[in-house]
Amino acid sequence: MWSRIHCSTIAQIEETLRVEPSLSRRALSLRVCEWLQWRAPNGRVKEVSCRKALLELDRCGLIVLPAPQQSCFKRSRPQPLTDGLMDPPEVGCTVEELGEISIVAVSSRYSSCSRIWNALMERFHYLGKGPLCGAQIRYWVESLRYGWVGALAFSAAQWRLRERDKYIGWTEAARRANLNRVVCNSRFLIVSSVHVPNLASHVLSRCLSRLVDDWTERYGYAPVLVETFVDPSRFAATCYRAANWVGVGQTVARSTAYQNGKVAQGRKEIHVYPINGHWQQVLCTEPKVSLCLRARPDAPAHWTEEEFSMVQFFDERLKHRLFTLAAAFFA
Repeated sequence: MWSRIHCSTIAQIEETLRVEPSLSRRALSLRVCEWLQWRAPNGRVKEVSCRKALLELDRCGLIVLPAPQQSCFKRSRPQPLTDGLMDPPEVGCTVEELGEISIVAVSSRYSSCSRIWNALMERFHYLGKGPLCGAQIRYWVESLRYGWVGALAFSAAQWRLRERDKYIGWTEAARRANLNRVVCNSRFLIVSSVHVPNLASHVLSRCLSRLVDDWTERYGYAPVLVETFVDPSRFAATCYRAANWVGVGQTVARSTAYQNGKVAQGRKEIHVYPINGHWQQVLCTEPKVSLCLRARPDAPAHWTEEEFSMVQFFDERLKHRLFTLAAAFFA
């Protein structure tokens, strides 16, 4: 993300911090978002992404951020959960006998719904509550007669996934442009004491029928494909197959640690579900590239920049590296 911030913007940030040394990090990130017009499809500024970019620039020594300011309020501690939530009753019946089933979206991480969701995941899901990546929506499932019976979460899709990408058939440019239209069913839980045939596939179908509207309302764009990962050593993915999900292969399960330090625990089965009839067309559409060269007064600063201006890189750092190498070979 920080590679999108050009040298002129970095200079503008330095000058702003010199003139306004007491400027907070949040105020600075909001100002940079306005300069670069960093906005989500719903119109909100991408403050969190900008804060991450500024921190990376600070770590690289390109800017010096002001010291973080102390929060002026203390968050209240979450209230203890009820015993009934942590020790749900044994339930063995049909879906109809559960009574009305409510699927409730978690509106805020500080809400009582969020505490319920976190407690269910920490108590009953082998992966726990998270953290979840990127854009996300969480739901918990409640039976009118028996209370909480499950929970789900949808979050940002995996950045790169060989079998999924092969199934979609998109190019690298299309993947980078449209990856946000794929979301991941990153958590799915039916409480272990609830033995109700077809409940899991029923809940999945109910959630997917509202996911597009809920996601669009929250983030301003609609997903077209959902992915999920199933550990074959633990589960048979029966509910996903019953809900018409498609198995497209397995993860690679690299032997070395990822950048976040996590190590893959064996291969996972990949299942996907299209929620739009034109999902492949949407995902495979490549971004439009302007073929216009920059006009004066923003003329290329060096002959290498003018010579290689039409070269496309998805990381701006690679283009600067090309300029440097070309100049070195010429010399």
